[in-house]
Amino acid sequence: MENGQEPEVNFSVAPWDDEIRLHVKSWLKYFAYIALIVMLIGATGMVISPGTGFADLKRLIFFIAMVYTGIWSAVGIIYFFFTPRRYSVSPEGIVIKRPIRRVVIPFSEIRRVTLVNHVPLWWHFGLIGPADPFLGPVNAYVTRCTGLVRIDTVKRVCYLSPSNPAALVEAVNQRL
Repeated sequence: MENGQEPEVNFSVAPWDDEIRLHVKSWLKYFAYIALIVMLIGATGMVISPGTGFADLKRLIFFIAMVYTGIWSAVGIIYFFFTPRRYSVSPEGIVIKRPIRRVVIPFSEIRRVTLVNHVPLWWHFGLIGPADPFLGPVNAYVTRCTGLVRIDTVKRVCYLSPSNPAALVEAVNQRL
């Protein structure tokens, strides 16, 4: 409370929701189906073409398995390092703390903070980012799709998923 500033208030992140996990699982299914089709086409081509043997087929299957292992490892690393660990309301604004880079939403950019019951956030390929089907691209620092805090800023709409959303909205509205 130095210089008349209020102290930083921390909020924990809500536990993971099954709805977000299902999005990831559905993408995993699609990639598995595509890998199976590619392996079958490759195996059929190797069997039909003269001069190829079983060793070439094993190399193709190993290569495809390594590519998909690499893709899903990269997606897992992105989710691990960029998912929120804690939210804070500090004198500078709302702070989203993550392992790699913290994000600050300054109070000067915030227009409105509201509670939202449910938003169907869609992850495009797991890498590009979430989108609200009605608003287009949004910034979502969430671990679930229900009980969210919506922050309308000058630039974009942001969603947060604290374990106690009403307390976060109250803390932000006190400082606006």
